[in-house]
Amino acid sequence: MARTSKSAKKTTKKGLGQGRRPKGEDLVSVMAKILSARKSPMRVTEVADAAKKAGYQTSSPSFVRIVGMRLSMDSRFKRTSWGYYTMKKGGK
Repeated sequence: MARTSKSAKKTTKKGLGQGRRPKGEDLVSVMAKILSARKSPMRVTEVADAAKKAGYQTSSPSFVRIVGMRLSMDSRFKRTSWGYYTMKKGGK
């Protein structure tokens, strides 16, 4: 019986993070446009809904969580209170 090496058994796993996004605007750019058009802070769910209405396509069941993570990680956005975000002054 012949042994096979571990590298020979390696297969590509289809799943999270394997797909490529179709050409178009990235999520952070879409959110920046949405928040810069508003004077008052928006809830994360409102930003997610507005992004979908603006034409951002996603099949993620946890899209609101993704939006929240991007808002909290990007320096262009400022958290005003729990769950509310706005653009920072200067927008950069």
